[in-house]
Amino acid sequence: MEDESSSPLLSKLQEGFLKKFHSKIIYVSIDDISSIGFESIEDSAWEYVSQMELWKNGLKMLSDFRPDDMFVFSKMADIPSRDVLLFFKLYNGFPEPIGFHLRTVMYNFALLESVPSYKTNSNRSEIKLMACSFTFFSSYCDYSIKKLQERKWDTNSKLLTEFQMNFEKLSYWKVGSLKTPAGWSCRWCLRPRELRKALIDQQCPNKPMGVPQVSDTLVNDNTSLAIEMFAKSGMSLDKSSFGHRVFQSENDQYYAPSYVLLNRKRFDFLLGDISEHVLQVRTETVN
Repeated sequence: MEDESSSPLLSKLQEGFLKKFHSKIIYVSIDDISSIGFESIEDSAWEYVSQMELWKNGLKMLSDFRPDDMFVFSKMADIPSRDVLLFFKLYNGFPEPIGFHLRTVMYNFALLESVPSYKTNSNRSEIKLMACSFTFFSSYCDYSIKKLQERKWDTNSKLLTEFQMNFEKLSYWKVGSLKTPAGWSCRWCLRPRELRKALIDQQCPNKPMGVPQVSDTLVNDNTSLAIEMFAKSGMSLDKSSFGHRVFQSENDQYYAPSYVLLNRKRFDFLLGDISEHVLQVRTETVN
C-alpha cells in the first residue's frame, strides 16, 4: 500500500524485483493517503486502519473467489510461517476463524521485544494476525476486517445461528504457541540508516510505523547512531519498553524464517546479537 506519486516499491517491481512472483502479486495503490484522516486516529490503531484501507481498495481488484479460499490478514511487520501457510494450502476441514501466535521481536530476530509482562512470559507469543475462509469472511463478517480482528463472533446470536445452520459450527482455532510460534512479528527490522529513512519518509509523521511518539533525535541524527543506541539497549522507539535485553539462541528451531536463515549473507543484520553489528552500522551511516 503506497502513494503512487512516491512509490519505491512500484519502481522496483517495474524494474524486475520479484519478477517470478509477479503473477501472484496485486499492487494496491492509495492515491491520496491523506484523505484517510490518519491524523485523527489513535496511535495504536494506525497500522490497523491502514490494513482496512488496503483491503477496501484491494478487494475491487480480486475476483473468482472459491468458498474455501483462505485470507490471511497480516500487518507490515508480520511474517507468517511458510510451513503453516503450506498446511492451509494443502488441507481443508479445519475450524474457523484462525488466530496466529507470532513471536514478537524488534530490530532483528535475536532480540525478543520487551513488554511489561515479560516476567510471566505471557506476551512473547500472542495473536498478531487472523485468517479465515472466503465463506466465513463474506457470510459472517460481511467483508469487515474490523469484525474479524475484534474476535466477537458470538455476540450476535441470530447471525451465529444462521451461519452455523448454513455452513459449519464456528470454532476459534489458535495456531502456534509460546514455544512453537506460527510466525514472527519483527518490528523495526531494518538497518539503522534505512530505519531512519523510513521514519522520515512516513506519510503520517506523528505515527511512523505504528509508533506513537519518536524522539526528534532519531530523525535528525544524520549518522543514525541514536537509533543504534536504542537497538543496543533493547529500547523500543516509542520508549514504551526498555532495559530488557532478552536474546534468543540461534539454536532455537523457530529462531527466524527459513528464507532468512538460508540467505544469511543478505540478512546478516537481522541475525545475531545487535552489539555485533555496531562497527558495521557506524561504517554504513558515517560514509
